[in-house]
Amino acid sequence: MNVPQRFVALAVVTAIAVTAASCGGTTYRDAKVTGAGGGGATMSDTMAGMDSTAVDTTTTAASADTTASDASATTNANASSTVTVDLAKTSTFSLAPSVASVPAGKVTFDVKNYGTMIHEMVVVKTEQTPQQLAEPDGTANESTSVGEVADIEGGASKSFTLKLLPGHYILLCNLPGHYKGGMYAEFTVTAPVAKPVTPVAGVTDVAVALAASDPFSLQPAMATVKAGKVRFIVTNFGTMTHEMVAVLTDKTPKQLTEPDGTANESTSVGEAADLEPGATKMVTLDLKAGHYILLCNLPGHYAGGMYADFTVT
Repeated sequence: MNVPQRFVALAVVTAIAVTAASCGGTTYRDAKVTGAGGGGATMSDTMAGMDSTAVDTTTTAASADTTASDASATTNANASSTVTVDLAKTSTFSLAPSVASVPAGKVTFDVKNYGTMIHEMVVVKTEQTPQQLAEPDGTANESTSVGEVADIEGGASKSFTLKLLPGHYILLCNLPGHYKGGMYAEFTVTAPVAKPVTPVAGVTDVAVALAASDPFSLQPAMATVKAGKVRFIVTNFGTMTHEMVAVLTDKTPKQLTEPDGTANESTSVGEAADLEPGATKMVTLDLKAGHYILLCNLPGHYAGGMYADFTVT
């Protein structure tokens, strides 16, 4: 997070904890201690946190028969949701979002502090449970925080908007003693689904989700189809430009890798290129039986694992 770590004397922390328990005092952001321990954060957590972007903050109260279509289609990859979060409404350290799950995309958190102490709300992307996220001093490890709203006075409201990737999150207040007091809630962001397209006779449709579960994920809706015309409906759910290339090969993804980490796509049969964040493109290919690898070959993406095996029978 952007706020530096600050350390307070044990006597001050003790006083804050006692005051908090009695509901009669006020804590401050300046007394906050950010967990710097290991916490078990994974590389995927870190990358996903980097790819979840705070977008707004406001204070409130291959063959001759192959055809390709690059026309963008409208999807809900840019879905937006609003979540109300009540702080200290039912107890001193309660944190209650109005819903426990939203689709990936822009999420606006409207946060209101019903208590008498200053609170905050931090959004941490993690595969850990709230207990596993706890540091020895009782604070949460927020090294994979993707955004927050700070210093909400008693009775005040603040709002902020994040672009969230699918995954497991914990919403929390990390002021001294608050996380330990139970001021957190688990939160899930699900992969969005593109709007359906009109079926075409004699064509098999395969939806392909790019960056839906992490920045370099590539997930076809099915792994095997029959030979013939296949329409790939490719949607970019991430925040970076991606592509999907279909390569006919007997090699494994590892064997297809060039020394520079890209894939050898000399046997490509077609692609959907340059998908901007939130965009959908369709490409129809006349595929013969064989083993294929669907991949993104933009710099660093294939090396990051952005590929999937695909079989045509």
